[in-house]
Amino acid sequence: MTITRTVAVLAMTAGLMLAGGSARAESLDGRTRPALRLAYASEVTAQHEYEAYAERAEIEGLLGVRDLFRALAQCETEHAARHAGMLETFGETPVAITFAPEIGTTRENLERSFANERHERRSRYTRLADAVRPELEYDVLANLQWCAAAEATHANVLAQALGSLDTMLAPRIWFACPECGCLHADRTTERCACGMSASTLLALGGSAGAPQPPPQLSHRPLIAGSGLGFWLGYAVAEMQR
Repeated sequence: MTITRTVAVLAMTAGLMLAGGSARAESLDGRTRPALRLAYASEVTAQHEYEAYAERAEIEGLLGVRDLFRALAQCETEHAARHAGMLETFGETPVAITFAPEIGTTRENLERSFANERHERRSRYTRLADAVRPELEYDVLANLQWCAAAEATHANVLAQALGSLDTMLAPRIWFACPECGCLHADRTTERCACGMSASTLLALGGSAGAPQPPPQLSHRPLIAGSGLGFWLGYAVAEMQR
Protein backbone atom coordinates (compact mmCIF):
# COMPACT_ATOMS: atom_id res chain seq x y z
CA MET A 1 0.00 0.00 0.00
CA THR A 2 1.39 3.41 -0.83
CA ILE A 3 1.98 5.90 1.96
CA THR A 4 -0.94 8.02 0.73
CA ARG A 5 -3.45 5.19 0.92
CA THR A 6 -1.96 3.91 4.17
CA VAL A 7 -2.41 7.27 5.87
CA ALA A 8 -5.94 7.63 4.47
CA VAL A 9 -6.98 4.16 5.63
CA LEU A 10 -5.51 4.55 9.12
CA ALA A 11 -7.01 8.01 9.53
CA MET A 12 -10.40 6.75 8.36
CA THR A 13 -10.25 3.79 10.73
CA ALA A 14 -9.36 6.06 13.64
CA GLY A 15 -12.37 8.18 12.76
CA LEU A 16 -14.58 5.12 12.61
CA MET A 17 -13.49 3.98 16.05
CA LEU A 18 -14.00 7.39 17.61
CA ALA A 19 -17.33 8.13 15.93
CA GLY A 20 -19.56 6.73 18.62
CA GLY A 21 -19.95 4.59 21.71
CA SER A 22 -19.89 0.86 22.09
CA ALA A 23 -22.88 -1.08 20.79
CA ARG A 24 -22.36 -3.94 23.19
CA ALA A 25 -19.66 -5.31 25.44
CA GLU A 26 -16.59 -6.52 23.57
CA SER A 27 -13.34 -7.79 24.97
CA LEU A 28 -10.36 -5.51 24.44
CA ASP A 29 -8.48 -8.28 22.63
CA GLY A 30 -11.25 -8.84 20.06
CA ARG A 31 -9.87 -8.87 16.51
CA THR A 32 -12.74 -9.64 14.13
CA ARG A 33 -14.50 -6.29 14.32
CA PRO A 34 -11.36 -4.14 14.05
CA ALA A 35 -10.19 -6.30 11.13
CA LEU A 36 -13.48 -5.66 9.34
CA ARG A 37 -13.22 -1.94 10.08
CA LEU A 38 -9.77 -1.82 8.50
CA ALA A 39 -10.90 -3.83 5.48
CA TYR A 40 -13.93 -1.56 5.04
CA ALA A 41 -11.83 1.60 5.32
CA SER A 42 -9.35 0.36 2.73
CA GLU A 43 -12.04 -0.61 0.22
CA VAL A 44 -13.85 2.73 0.52
CA THR A 45 -10.52 4.51 0.03
CA ALA A 46 -9.76 2.39 -3.05
CA GLN A 47 -13.22 3.03 -4.48
CA HIS A 48 -12.74 6.78 -4.37
CA GLU A 49 -9.22 6.53 -5.76
CA TYR A 50 -10.42 4.57 -8.75
CA GLU A 51 -13.28 6.97 -9.43
CA ALA A 52 -10.79 9.86 -9.48
CA TYR A 53 -8.35 7.89 -11.67
CA ALA A 54 -11.16 7.14 -14.14
CA GLU A 55 -11.78 10.86 -14.58
CA ARG A 56 -8.08 11.44 -15.23
CA ALA A 57 -7.92 8.63 -17.79
CA GLU A 58 -10.90 10.11 -19.63
CA ILE A 59 -9.17 13.51 -19.77
CA GLU A 60 -6.13 11.80 -21.33
CA GLY A 61 -8.32 10.02 -23.89
CA LEU A 62 -7.57 6.54 -22.50
CA LEU A 63 -11.16 5.34 -22.44
CA GLY A 64 -10.25 1.68 -22.00
CA VAL A 65 -8.38 2.58 -18.81
CA ARG A 66 -11.27 4.81 -17.76
CA ASP A 67 -13.59 1.81 -18.02
CA LEU A 68 -11.06 -0.33 -16.12
CA PHE A 69 -10.92 2.10 -13.20
CA ARG A 70 -14.72 2.40 -13.17
CA ALA A 71 -15.03 -1.38 -13.07
CA LEU A 72 -12.47 -1.56 -10.25
CA ALA A 73 -14.40 1.09 -8.32
CA GLN A 74 -17.54 -1.06 -8.55
CA CYS A 75 -15.67 -4.15 -7.39
CA GLU A 76 -14.23 -2.29 -4.39
CA THR A 77 -17.69 -0.93 -3.61
CA GLU A 78 -18.94 -4.51 -3.51
CA HIS A 79 -16.12 -5.44 -1.14
CA ALA A 80 -16.89 -2.48 1.10
CA ALA A 81 -20.56 -3.44 1.15
CA ARG A 82 -19.69 -7.00 2.18
CA HIS A 83 -17.51 -5.76 5.04
CA ALA A 84 -20.18 -3.28 6.08
CA GLY A 85 -22.83 -6.00 6.10
CA MET A 86 -20.72 -8.16 8.40
CA LEU A 87 -20.03 -5.23 10.71
CA GLU A 88 -23.79 -4.69 10.94
CA THR A 89 -24.25 -8.27 12.14
CA PHE A 90 -21.96 -7.32 15.03
CA GLY A 91 -24.10 -4.28 15.84
CA GLU A 92 -22.07 -1.63 13.98
CA THR A 93 -23.07 0.64 11.13
CA PRO A 94 -20.01 2.04 9.31
CA VAL A 95 -19.92 5.45 7.72
CA ALA A 96 -17.81 6.38 4.71
CA ILE A 97 -15.12 8.95 5.54
CA THR A 98 -13.25 9.94 2.39
CA PHE A 99 -10.04 11.80 1.63
CA ALA A 100 -8.86 13.46 -1.58
CA PRO A 101 -6.76 10.87 -3.44
CA GLU A 102 -3.32 11.54 -4.86
CA ILE A 103 -3.72 11.79 -8.65
CA GLY A 104 -0.92 11.65 -11.20
CA THR A 105 -0.83 10.76 -14.86
CA THR A 106 -2.80 7.69 -15.89
CA ARG A 107 0.39 5.65 -16.14
CA GLU A 108 1.37 6.75 -12.62
CA ASN A 109 -2.13 5.96 -11.36
CA LEU A 110 -1.95 2.49 -12.91
CA GLU A 111 1.46 1.85 -11.34
CA ARG A 112 0.28 3.07 -7.94
CA SER A 113 -2.89 0.98 -8.17
CA PHE A 114 -0.95 -2.14 -9.16
CA ALA A 115 1.34 -1.73 -6.15
CA ASN A 116 -1.67 -1.23 -3.86
CA GLU A 117 -3.54 -4.27 -5.14
CA ARG A 118 -0.47 -6.48 -4.90
CA HIS A 119 0.06 -5.34 -1.31
CA GLU A 120 -3.57 -6.00 -0.44
CA ARG A 121 -3.32 -9.54 -1.82
CA ARG A 122 0.06 -10.44 -0.36
CA SER A 123 0.01 -8.62 2.96
CA ARG A 124 -3.06 -6.77 4.16
CA TYR A 125 -5.74 -9.40 3.69
CA THR A 126 -3.35 -12.15 4.77
CA ARG A 127 -2.70 -10.36 8.07
CA LEU A 128 -6.38 -9.66 8.63
CA ALA A 129 -7.35 -13.27 7.91
CA ASP A 130 -4.65 -14.53 10.29
CA ALA A 131 -5.97 -12.15 12.95
CA VAL A 132 -9.58 -13.34 12.86
CA ARG A 133 -8.87 -17.08 12.41
CA PRO A 134 -8.44 -17.83 16.15
CA GLU A 135 -11.86 -16.30 16.88
CA LEU A 136 -13.54 -18.89 14.59
CA GLU A 137 -15.60 -16.36 12.64
CA TYR A 138 -15.56 -18.50 9.53
CA ASP A 139 -17.89 -16.33 7.47
CA VAL A 140 -15.63 -13.34 8.06
CA LEU A 141 -12.55 -15.43 7.30
CA ALA A 142 -14.03 -16.68 4.02
CA ASN A 143 -15.00 -13.14 3.08
CA LEU A 144 -11.47 -11.85 3.67
CA GLN A 145 -9.97 -14.72 1.70
CA TRP A 146 -12.34 -14.13 -1.22
CA CYS A 147 -11.44 -10.46 -1.26
CA ALA A 148 -7.74 -11.33 -1.22
CA ALA A 149 -8.18 -13.56 -4.27
CA ALA A 150 -10.17 -10.82 -5.99
CA GLU A 151 -7.40 -8.28 -5.40
CA ALA A 152 -5.02 -10.63 -7.22
CA THR A 153 -7.24 -10.40 -10.31
CA HIS A 154 -7.28 -6.61 -9.94
CA ALA A 155 -3.49 -6.55 -9.94
CA ASN A 156 -3.51 -8.77 -13.02
CA VAL A 157 -5.77 -6.53 -15.14
CA LEU A 158 -3.85 -3.44 -14.00
CA ALA A 159 -0.62 -5.08 -15.16
CA GLN A 160 -2.26 -5.89 -18.50
CA ALA A 161 -3.35 -2.27 -18.90
CA LEU A 162 0.16 -1.02 -18.09
CA GLY A 163 1.63 -3.36 -20.66
CA SER A 164 -0.69 -2.20 -23.44
CA LEU A 165 -1.43 1.39 -22.50
CA ASP A 166 -1.05 2.65 -26.08
CA THR A 167 -3.90 0.39 -27.20
CA MET A 168 -6.36 1.54 -24.51
CA LEU A 169 -7.84 4.51 -26.38
CA ALA A 170 -11.23 2.99 -27.18
CA PRO A 171 -13.90 2.11 -24.61
CA ARG A 172 -13.49 -1.43 -23.37
CA ILE A 173 -15.57 -4.06 -21.59
CA TRP A 174 -14.26 -5.66 -18.40
CA PHE A 175 -15.86 -8.63 -16.66
CA ALA A 176 -16.61 -8.59 -12.93
CA CYS A 177 -17.91 -11.28 -10.60
CA PRO A 178 -21.00 -10.05 -8.71
CA GLU A 179 -20.22 -12.43 -5.85
CA CYS A 180 -16.59 -11.78 -4.92
CA GLY A 181 -15.55 -8.72 -6.96
CA CYS A 182 -12.98 -10.45 -9.18
CA LEU A 183 -12.22 -8.59 -12.41
CA HIS A 184 -11.12 -10.11 -15.70
CA ALA A 185 -10.23 -8.84 -19.17
CA ASP A 186 -12.39 -11.54 -20.77
CA ARG A 187 -14.41 -14.66 -19.99
CA THR A 188 -11.68 -17.16 -20.86
CA THR A 189 -11.30 -18.15 -17.21
CA GLU A 190 -13.55 -21.07 -16.20
CA ARG A 191 -14.21 -19.92 -12.66
CA CYS A 192 -13.40 -16.91 -10.54
CA ALA A 193 -11.86 -16.91 -7.06
CA CYS A 194 -15.13 -17.67 -5.27
CA GLY A 195 -15.92 -20.65 -7.49
CA MET A 196 -18.65 -18.99 -9.54
CA SER A 197 -18.82 -19.90 -13.21
CA ALA A 198 -17.37 -17.40 -15.69
CA SER A 199 -20.80 -17.29 -17.31
CA THR A 200 -22.04 -15.23 -14.34
CA LEU A 201 -19.50 -12.44 -14.87
CA LEU A 202 -21.00 -9.00 -15.47
CA ALA A 203 -19.85 -6.91 -18.44
CA LEU A 204 -18.87 -3.39 -17.36
CA GLY A 205 -17.87 -0.43 -19.53
CA GLY A 206 -17.45 -0.57 -23.28
CA SER A 207 -19.31 1.34 -25.95
CA ALA A 208 -22.45 1.36 -23.83
CA GLY A 209 -20.80 4.13 -21.81
CA ALA A 210 -20.38 4.49 -18.08
CA PRO A 211 -21.65 1.63 -15.89
CA GLN A 212 -24.53 2.16 -13.53
CA PRO A 213 -23.52 4.10 -10.43
CA PRO A 214 -22.50 1.81 -7.55
CA PRO A 215 -24.81 1.49 -4.55
CA GLN A 216 -24.42 4.28 -2.02
CA LEU A 217 -22.64 3.32 1.15
CA SER A 218 -24.31 4.00 4.45
CA HIS A 219 -23.84 7.46 5.97
CA ARG A 220 -25.27 6.64 9.38
CA PRO A 221 -23.01 7.14 12.42
CA LEU A 222 -20.70 4.27 13.25
CA ILE A 223 -21.17 2.50 16.55
CA ALA A 224 -17.55 2.03 17.53
CA GLY A 225 -16.34 -0.93 19.53
CA SER A 226 -13.02 -1.82 21.03
CA GLY A 227 -9.98 -3.39 19.40
CA LEU A 228 -7.74 -0.37 19.94
CA GLY A 229 -4.68 -2.56 20.57
CA PHE A 230 -5.22 -4.45 17.32
CA TRP A 231 -5.66 -1.23 15.35
CA LEU A 232 -2.52 0.32 16.82
CA GLY A 233 -0.50 -2.80 16.03
CA TYR A 234 -1.74 -2.75 12.45
CA ALA A 235 -0.89 0.96 12.15
CA VAL A 236 2.67 0.36 13.30
CA ALA A 237 3.08 -2.52 10.84
CA GLU A 238 1.81 -0.40 7.95
CA MET A 239 4.06 2.55 8.75
CA GLN A 240 7.10 0.25 8.88
CA ARG A 241 6.56 -1.07 5.34
